[in-house]
Amino acid sequence: MELNIKSMNYDEAKQISKWIYNEPYLLYSMDESDECINELLNGDYFSVSDRENNLIGYYCFGDSAQVPVGKGFGVYDSKDIIDVGLGMKPNLCGEGVGFKKVNSFERISDIGKTEFWVMILC
Repeated sequence: MELNIKSMNYDEAKQISKWIYNEPYLLYSMDESDECINELLNGDYFSVSDRENNLIGYYCFGDSAQVPVGKGFGVYDSKDIIDVGLGMKPNLCGEGVGFKKVNSFERISDIGKTEFWVMILC
């Protein structure tokens, strides 16, 4: 599967903000708010589209990829970690597309400069 990865734009952020997930992924649903859209446009997010330019997911890096419970456990105290989040279009969850996205991860990140990296898959 050929994937096109680029910086998130407004139309993509708006579309993603409307995605509603079923259990067990329900907690990743957004609420279409300006706050959600602005988060997706903060520069940490990259959209992922297929060959036909259909939006299928996104990546995020840094603070945007960190989960609050991890902060409570000190997971993010090290400066040698790049946090990566991965989001899929709800109807593609469980279809094996995420594995292909993970394999394309190195094309958009420079993990060679760090000793460790953490990937949070969602």
